[in-house]
Amino acid sequence: MNKPNQALTKTCNSCGLQKPLSAFLQLAGVQGATYGNICSACRKTQMDKTTPKEADERTRRETGGSKIRASERLAIEVDKKQQRQRQETLDQNEMEKDEKQLADRTQKIETRTRDEKKHRESYLEKRSFLDSSTKPRTEAQQQVVGGEQQAAKERQIDLTGPFRDTEITGKIKYEQSSIFHEFKKRVLGNAAPLVRATEGAKKQQTKDEKPGEKKEESLTDYVKRSFGPGSRSR
Repeated sequence: MNKPNQALTKTCNSCGLQKPLSAFLQLAGVQGATYGNICSACRKTQMDKTTPKEADERTRRETGGSKIRASERLAIEVDKKQQRQRQETLDQNEMEKDEKQLADRTQKIETRTRDEKKHRESYLEKRSFLDSSTKPRTEAQQQVVGGEQQAAKERQIDLTGPFRDTEITGKIKYEQSSIFHEFKKRVLGNAAPLVRATEGAKKQQTKDEKPGEKKEESLTDYVKRSFGPGSRSR
């Protein structure tokens, strides 16, 4: 009986036994044979020692994959809903913030407009007052002021001087003037035609008058009474 060829054996790294090279064969194909470091018996033993937990996990993956995908879809939907709610809350907060800023700007504009209006009205009122105080008085205003000054002057009567009646004073000035003397000489003199005719008529009337009748006023007295200084007070 021939001895086995030592060159065709190999020691297993798992069990430490020296076994034929064929026991380590892993793959045989067109490119040739491929040999590993663990014999086929050890590889088989390791496959048989697979834990039940790994088997259960493998079974669950094989049989319950659809359930896992459904739970994952549910979680994704919940996350999307929460994200959408957070986005809506942020949008609502941003909208309220923008509305508040707009209201604040509007209130500031209204306040500034109201203050400017008050300032303009106050300025125009002061300006009109200053213009009226520096503007020259009109004729009617001057007459009013002049009347007030005249009334004040009349109230300030000088009682220390002698009293002279204005009517008597005017009569004296008129009778002492040269114009009155010339008028009296030419119109009221004895040689004047009007006087002679009047005197003649008066004499004739005197002859015709009856006792107790009222005397006719002379022309001189009539002129003095009608055109003299005393006539102004009537």
